[in-house]
Amino acid sequence: MENKSMADPIVVHESPLPSSAATLLRYVLTAIGGLLVSRGYFDEALLNDVIGAVLIIAPAAYGVYRTVFNKRQLVIAATAAPNAVAMVKASS
Repeated sequence: MENKSMADPIVVHESPLPSSAATLLRYVLTAIGGLLVSRGYFDEALLNDVIGAVLIIAPAAYGVYRTVFNKRQLVIAATAAPNAVAMVKASS
């Protein structure tokens, strides 16, 4: 009989996706920026500033998202585990 109170297991993937996505984002932004510079919408200095800002903000936002998601998964697992293994403490 299946125990319905157990949470789904936390699955850990050693995926290179986040670093690959950051590299892809950088190339896409550079290509789009180059097109906009060539058409006169931006100058090169502004393009470098915009790309730099996006490359700082996007990974930071992704990191916060992953931290919140992982914390939720850990709380679910700790709730399902016996108290001798893991406990969920209330926020103070």
